[in-house]
Amino acid sequence: MLLLKIPMPLHFAKGRWKKGETKLTERHKKLLRSWFQAGTMHSVRQCWIKLNKVKSISRVSYHPVRRYLKTIGSFVRPKLKTLVLPTNRIKRLTYCEEKKEFNFRKVMFTDESSFQLNSNNIRAFRLKGNEPPKITKFNPNHKIMVCAGISYFGKTSLHFVQGKLNQTKYIEILDEHREEMRRIFRRRGRWYFQQDNAPCHKPLRVKEFITNNLGAEVLNHPPKALI
Repeated sequence: MLLLKIPMPLHFAKGRWKKGETKLTERHKKLLRSWFQAGTMHSVRQCWIKLNKVKSISRVSYHPVRRYLKTIGSFVRPKLKTLVLPTNRIKRLTYCEEKKEFNFRKVMFTDESSFQLNSNNIRAFRLKGNEPPKITKFNPNHKIMVCAGISYFGKTSLHFVQGKLNQTKYIEILDEHREEMRRIFRRRGRWYFQQDNAPCHKPLRVKEFITNNLGAEVLNHPPKALI
């Protein structure tokens, strides 16, 4: 009777990594350090998978990689820092001086804000003795934008923005909440409408709509702070 020997499938063919070496070589460590300095690694698993894809070195298991990373640093969430341009800093101080005696009770402050269902968990590796890394934070795809107005005398209802906000859609939102805002300042005399310096707020047709249809005077906003 002839028996055929059927080869067993390899470990990686079954969805598992082949068991690698128990210790990291200097070549492994050098590669890991170079990746950290480039700021491209965000988790131990990512390091381990990329390390095992390098064909010129032997495979390693997960735990030696994790143990080695603990000896040289740790993964942290980068600090986000807001900077103000020197020219904008002077303009903002001048704005404060000009509006020091201004009565902001008759101002309707408006703004848009995006809310996301899941937080940003991007992490960067910090080598021991180094300052916390700073990287750009990107919003996830799943988010929703709302806009509203608030003042000393009352607030508007929330408006959920569908799609991209441009000047045409912004005017439609203002028109939808026009009576709501006029009601807040009815019989209160002259009132003001303040918005930030977003691109959809700057066109002349937007400012004219606020003046002609809301009956408010557009109050200028300090220059943008973020860079």
